[in-house]
Amino acid sequence: MINDEANPFPRWMAIGLVAALLVLVVGDTWFYRSQKQAVQRAAEEQLSSIGRLKADQIAAWRAERLADAAVMTESPFFAQGVARFLADPSSANAQPFLFRFRSLKTHYTDILLVDPQGNVILSLSGKTQMPEGQMTALAAALHERKPVLTDLYLGAQTPGPYIQAIAPIFAGAEPHGRPLGAVVLLSDATRFLFPLIQTWPTRSKTAETLLIRRDGQDVLFLNDLRHQSDTALKLRIPLSRTNVPSVMAVLGRQGVFQGTDYRGAKVLSVILPVPDSPWFMVAKQDTAEVFAEWHVRSLEILALFLAMAGALAAIGSVTWQRHKKAQYRRLYLSEARQRESERKFRLLFENMTTGFALHEMIYDADGRPLDYRFIEINPAFEKLTGARARDLIGRTVKEAMPKTEQHWIDTYGKVALTGEAISFESYSQEIGRYFEARAFSPAKDTFAVVFSDITERKRAEQSIAAKNKELEQIIYAASHDLRSPLVNVDGYGRELAYALEAVQGAMAVGNASPDSVATAVRAALPEMTSALGYIRNSTRQMDALLKGLLKLSRLGRAALSIGPLDMNRLVARVLASFEFAVKQAGVSLRVSDLPPCEGDEVQLTQVFANLVDNALKFLDPARPGIIRISGAIEHGQARYCVEDNGIGIAPEAQATIFELFHRLDPSGPEGEGLGLTLVRQILGRLGGRIQVESRPGEGSRFHVTLPCATLKQ
Repeated sequence: MINDEANPFPRWMAIGLVAALLVLVVGDTWFYRSQKQAVQRAAEEQLSSIGRLKADQIAAWRAERLADAAVMTESPFFAQGVARFLADPSSANAQPFLFRFRSLKTHYTDILLVDPQGNVILSLSGKTQMPEGQMTALAAALHERKPVLTDLYLGAQTPGPYIQAIAPIFAGAEPHGRPLGAVVLLSDATRFLFPLIQTWPTRSKTAETLLIRRDGQDVLFLNDLRHQSDTALKLRIPLSRTNVPSVMAVLGRQGVFQGTDYRGAKVLSVILPVPDSPWFMVAKQDTAEVFAEWHVRSLEILALFLAMAGALAAIGSVTWQRHKKAQYRRLYLSEARQRESERKFRLLFENMTTGFALHEMIYDADGRPLDYRFIEINPAFEKLTGARARDLIGRTVKEAMPKTEQHWIDTYGKVALTGEAISFESYSQEIGRYFEARAFSPAKDTFAVVFSDITERKRAEQSIAAKNKELEQIIYAASHDLRSPLVNVDGYGRELAYALEAVQGAMAVGNASPDSVATAVRAALPEMTSALGYIRNSTRQMDALLKGLLKLSRLGRAALSIGPLDMNRLVARVLASFEFAVKQAGVSLRVSDLPPCEGDEVQLTQVFANLVDNALKFLDPARPGIIRISGAIEHGQARYCVEDNGIGIAPEAQATIFELFHRLDPSGPEGEGLGLTLVRQILGRLGGRIQVESRPGEGSRFHVTLPCATLKQ
């Protein structure tokens, strides 16, 4: 019984209030730090997003300059025009170039046509000299026979900085065409590149983007800075200042860092290399601005802490007033509650859907985990594993499950010894189920395992992963395979436009004679005809690709009729449809007895038709063709093999033959590159899979696995 006079304020209550206050202090400190970290993480994520956006924009700008140059280098019509102009530098021969140069004027300060020695032959601005110091880049472009993008440089008479895209021009077909010269696309960085760098998507007083590169033992700043003017290609920082983000960048570091910028101000920065360039990009913001809002929030947290501390004191006072009144009632109800709690625990233990097992660890003479004994298991354990409590309780795991690996005994022994809980996922080969489990130690030398069946979730994750891979392939086909013909259409469309401009230019001359117009038309007509031919070929290619995507999409939506199938009959009908092709190729067919399976008859007919068709397409002409089809039941699954003695598949190609639009030999037999993609998608919908094993020159085996079935007699 409590002596109220000797202890007017219960000791346990005082301890509780002190503990609550400590919890409040710890919680407030944790909340303060977590909020600060959240602010910093948000700033880092925003800065990283902006940094990646800027780096991608700069890389795209560089790629567009090289693409403009590549159109001229790769155009046979442009090279022919340059050859004509060099042979006869007349105004009529120069006019097509001037039209073309003016069409690109919005992206460049000047465009020049120079000979291999760098002498200016023709320029949009009338300049007669190539920009100084760029002969090395011209020589590199002519030597490598491809467009070159120079680094940023300052002009001697004009402010700059500038960057050039040099497109080498050659006479005749590659790779031995004589160099005719080059087109120099001159871009003023202050007009085109720097505005792209300097824009910032959010409001900020200190944020900016730096474009830098290494220059000897220094960092060279390539663009003008927000907080310091006239710095492009002039401001340098030695590599010894390793706390500066710009120095970190050229020394190979990437990611988010805190440091000191060129002003000496503390900054939060993200460092990224600019793809396909010697440049690095640093996006930064002063830490004072990043945490400005946080300083206000910290005062609010302090005020909240004081308010909660006051509330805690008030609660302590009220609790003491009620303590004496509730004390005897608690004592009276305590035992009843304990019995009710035990009853509810037992009810929960026996009816919970999560499996539970309690074990006692057994050690050897040296204190190492040797075995463990089952103490108690719940009904859910029996349901999930198929084991019975009467067969396990009181027995050791080595007695009940002799194949248990020592690894599990050691793992659970560590839990029982240290009290450190572990969580893991496992797969039971015996029952084909996935489990998610947690092991903990409720008392010394004991451990408990709580687990649940996650098979459906794992299968859903695997299905989602497969669908995501298919979606990635479709997106890749749409963005990559369709881009090539689109580039041709765009490029030759511009060639057609240039030819039309040349004709229009000839007709626009005030005293143009019919003969001069006819001459211009005859000169442009071959280029126009050739360009139209390329455009039509590209549109036919795009049409074939789009039809393939549509076919794949329709297959995924087709309704399935699943049931047991007689595969002997199904394969016989498939082979009958190839009877003429088999006889014509002189192929020997060898079909074994095939087990039945569960599937859709129409869809599986297409699967085996595609596999037989591939075997016929890729026979080895050096020997008589043989196609074998066999089957067996393995591990409860129906497994079929379509084998041929054809040309085989190289090891590096076996991983990609099931991808969308993949063709083993693009110059070989006709096809859309969809056959094996459709096969894999059909089998995936039917709960099956396909694998390939092949050796070049020996042949290929395609293994198809499906759920087995029993045919009604």
